[in-house]
Amino acid sequence: MIFDYNNLRAKKSRLMNGLRGILFLLKILKIVGILSGFCLILIDSALGWLILAFSSIITILIHWWNGELHRLEPSKELNIEGQLASNILGKLSKNTTSEQIAKVVLESSGGKFIASRFGLGKTTIESLVQTPQNSPENIFQTALQIQQKLKTKTVSGSVLALAIVRNFPNYETLLAQFYVDFEDLERGVLWHDHIFSLINKSKIPMKTGGIARDWSFGYTPTLNRFGVNITNQVSNNVLMSSNLEQHKELVSKMIEQFSGQGKQNIALIGVDGVGKTTVVNSFAAKIANGNEKIPSNLKFRQVISLDASSL
Repeated sequence: MIFDYNNLRAKKSRLMNGLRGILFLLKILKIVGILSGFCLILIDSALGWLILAFSSIITILIHWWNGELHRLEPSKELNIEGQLASNILGKLSKNTTSEQIAKVVLESSGGKFIASRFGLGKTTIESLVQTPQNSPENIFQTALQIQQKLKTKTVSGSVLALAIVRNFPNYETLLAQFYVDFEDLERGVLWHDHIFSLINKSKIPMKTGGIARDWSFGYTPTLNRFGVNITNQVSNNVLMSSNLEQHKELVSKMIEQFSGQGKQNIALIGVDGVGKTTVVNSFAAKIANGNEKIPSNLKFRQVISLDASSL
C-alpha cells in the first residue's frame, strides 16, 4: 500500500477539498435556513424547527472548515499521511500513481513555483515521473527526507517537486541544463514557504491597542506634520515586516535597549539593502501587537519616522 487512504487525516483532507467548492453555497443556505426557520416558528409551524436543525448542521460544517479543516495541521506521525500538505493529500486516490502525483503537484502553488521559477516546466516534471525510480513509494520516501532536511512544516507541492527531480538518476546533469543545481531548488522551497508564512501572518488580526491609540501619548499635530507613523502603516499592512532569524535578534535587542533605564539610543549601521528599514518595521509591528510579550513601558508605543527634508 502506497499510503493509508483511510487514515483519519486523509479523510479530513478529502472533506476539506470537497467543502471548499461549495463553501459559499453553504453560507447562503445557512443564512436562508436560519431566517426561514425563525419565520416559520413565528407562525407556529413545526417545519421551522426542522429547518433550524438542518441549518445548525451546516453551521457546524462551516465552523469546522474555518477552524481545523481549512489549514489541517500535520500530525505527530512521521509518515506521508501525517506530513503531506492537506491540499495535496485530499486529492490523492486510493491507488495513486506517479502521474497523478505529478498532476496534483503541478496544480499546487509550490509545484507551479518550482516548475516555472527554475525553468523546469510542466513537461519536465511529467517526464521525470515516467522513470522507474519515481514510483509513488520512492517519491513519498524522498519527499519525507527532503522535508526533514529543510525542516519545512509539511510535505508541500514544492517538496514533492524536488523529490521527483532528486529521484532521477542523472538529476545533476539535468539541472545543469537549466543553469541551476539542487541547492538552488532547496532555497526556492524555503523562499516559497517564507513568503506564504508572511501572507498567512498578515491575515491574523493584531491587538493594536484600540481606537485612537496614537493619541494615548498626547496630541501631536507638529510631529504628524514632519513625520510618518510607521506603526500605523505596519498595522495596516502598508509596510512589510520580517520574520528572519537575524532580524528577530536585532528586534529583541532594540526592545531590551528601549525598555531599559538610562540612554535609549540605537544606531542601525549597514550598507544599502541589508534590511535596516525592515528591522525598524519589524520593531514597530512587534511592540504594537498586544499578543507579543512586550515590557509594559514599551507596549503600544508609536514609531515615527522623521522626514528630514520637511524640517
